[in-house]
Amino acid sequence: MATEQSAEEAIKPLIDKLPKKRQEAILSVIENVATSVCSNTPFYLDTLTEVVEEVTATAKTEIASFIGMTQNIATLPQNRTGIDTSKLLPETSYEE
Repeated sequence: MATEQSAEEAIKPLIDKLPKKRQEAILSVIENVATSVCSNTPFYLDTLTEVVEEVTATAKTEIASFIGMTQNIATLPQNRTGIDTSKLLPETSYEE
């Protein structure tokens, strides 16, 4: 993998003066981390996509519910509490 090679190449000069066994251990850890990140990235991406879709769907439902509720309240000339709801929603024109 290109990422492993570049990480290994960047680390080698830094660990050059260490004992051979220590160098091998460090390079092994780097290789394992790089492999883990590369192999798990698709899973993390899929998980993130699912969560974003769920949050978006929930938000759309809540917004639609709020708009519907607000429209129902706004159609009443005056609600039971005596609050004037005639100006709750702005007047909009769909004509061009």
